[in-house]
Amino acid sequence: MSYIVIFEKDESTGGCFGTRTKITYSSQAEFEAATKLSTERIVAEGITEAKSLELLYTVPPICHLMAAVETAFTNVSNIPDHLELYVNNALIAILSDRQYLRENGLSPQPVNMHYYWHYKSMTMEATAKAAIVQVVLGFLDYQTLELNELALDYGFIQALKTTCAKAIKMYSHL
Repeated sequence: MSYIVIFEKDESTGGCFGTRTKITYSSQAEFEAATKLSTERIVAEGITEAKSLELLYTVPPICHLMAAVETAFTNVSNIPDHLELYVNNALIAILSDRQYLRENGLSPQPVNMHYYWHYKSMTMEATAKAAIVQVVLGFLDYQTLELNELALDYGFIQALKTTCAKAIKMYSHL
């Protein structure tokens, strides 16, 4: 009998905060042995496949987007192109989440402003990544943390890429 566990990255992971992963163990004992040193928060354990999908598909859009920014900046070469790739993947994940929720009659998670304030705190530094985070936050509806209508067209990606290129030049001397 498999033992399904959903993990969520915590604040120490920067922009990846709030993203979730699913791991299926062969037993609860295997899970307990494997997670003694884990830094991720356990969202749910010993759950059904259906419940695991529900938890994976209810990650807030802000988390997908900020993980894309964080991931793009972990590879220091050609950040604007990596940012475009990862943000496109995040947008696909967001649309996939919305479709899954709609098809299964589920609602998105209630807004947790802790996510917003965590990411907002990342904008306080004078770095290219902070400038990009600020642009992403500007495309979110503050009340729902959902992407606003402008974000769903090509202008969002282009704005991120342009800001990224300018910010890298601006902050490269720091």
